[in-house]
Amino acid sequence: MIKAVVEYNHLKSKASGLDQAISIGVRKIGFDIQARSTANAPVDTGKLRASHYLEVISLTEVEVGNSAEYAEWVDQGTRKMAARPYFTGAVEAIRPTAPGIIGAIVRAHMES
Repeated sequence: MIKAVVEYNHLKSKASGLDQAISIGVRKIGFDIQARSTANAPVDTGKLRASHYLEVISLTEVEVGNSAEYAEWVDQGTRKMAARPYFTGAVEAIRPTAPGIIGAIVRAHMES
């Protein structure tokens, strides 16, 4: 199993309804990671690609992962197999966009 936790709680108490706006952004980031990771997952039987999940933990936290027992080995590699970073590559690709996603949604909320 391999997973990533997305959490953003820096502005939680700044304004009414801000938690809900941040929640939308956190879920979008999680869905983006899940979509990219699923698209990039190597396919043999299809189990790895089909085993992705997203779980909403709270308003400001989601968990994205892959429940296949061998997911981490494929992503990280082993001493006998080269890494194929479909999951960590997705997390790293989305990471730089996360502040902008949250920022845009918060700005839209504050302007409404």
